[in-house]
Amino acid sequence: MNLINPCEFVQATINSSDLSLKQWSIELGVSRQTIYNWLGSANIKIRKIYINKIAKITGKNINWDNNQLLVSDDNENSGSTGFNINSHLINIENILELNDNLKRQMQLLIIKYEHTFNTSKDPMAVVVNDIFTSMNVSMEKLLGIKKRRDLFGVNIYDIIFPALRKEKKEKRKGEKAIGKFEDRTAFIDVDGNRINGNISVTRFWLPTNKFEKILCSIMTFYPDSKAS
Repeated sequence: MNLINPCEFVQATINSSDLSLKQWSIELGVSRQTIYNWLGSANIKIRKIYINKIAKITGKNINWDNNQLLVSDDNENSGSTGFNINSHLINIENILELNDNLKRQMQLLIIKYEHTFNTSKDPMAVVVNDIFTSMNVSMEKLLGIKKRRDLFGVNIYDIIFPALRKEKKEKRKGEKAIGKFEDRTAFIDVDGNRINGNISVTRFWLPTNKFEKILCSIMTFYPDSKAS
């Protein structure tokens, strides 16, 4: 048996459980905010009734020793590998610090991407479900766009050379729709001139709570002869 603080028992048990916080909320009859409070403090007082419920749900045998718990698994003596409460203790402060670090790193990556996108001499654009949503100045110059918004809402295939459109559409289906690809292609500018070059595209599904899928493409075009 392990002697453990009740708060540590609750935090370790919930954090190592396969149940979601929503499921814990239903099982215990408390709000998810209450569970967040339990997990976010090392000294929070949790009522015995909930600690006993948590033990019952996870198959733990607990005995109260003043304000401490003696904990064992139901099958601890059966020779099978049981839940080792000490091996699952989680330092909440470290988790919060890790979360903050990840947020800062994500913000830095976004800033770096925006800087690269806006200052790159290579034509770049973002396409969502085949529709242009943004492009940099280099792409505007390449296509002869005088106002960036003139191309927003335009289908990507409208700027691909007509003879290549069918082939390009077929390459964006099934397993070939997702991933990073490099290919030869040709665009047409606003005057109908053909622009040959290589294209590098990264395509991925955007996470969404809705049923429809959202396909995002980030592309960089390398023309054989750069627009002046």
